[in-house]
Amino acid sequence: MANIISCAGNLIPAKAGPSSIPNVLACDSGWEIVPYVEPTDTTALYAQLVALNEFDPIKIASMITFCLVLFIVGFGAGMVITYMRRL
Repeated sequence: MANIISCAGNLIPAKAGPSSIPNVLACDSGWEIVPYVEPTDTTALYAQLVALNEFDPIKIASMITFCLVLFIVGFGAGMVITYMRRL
C-alpha cells in the first residue's frame, strides 16, 4: 500500500530566506506521512454530480445568443442564395 504526504496545518507560501518561492507551498505544522486509503465515501461523487447540474445563467445566455446569431446568419445566407438563383 502506498503512502501519501499530508499537511495537518495550513499551507503557506514557501520561503527561502527573506523572500518567498513562487508556486511552492510549505506546511506550517510540518508534513506527515500517512497511508493512502481508497475513498469509499460517495458524498464527493454526489457533490460532483450536483455541481454538474447547477444552472449558470451566463453560460445559458451565451449559448442562446450563439444559436440566435447562427440562425440569423444562416437565414440571411439562405435568402441571398434564393434571390441569386432567381436572377
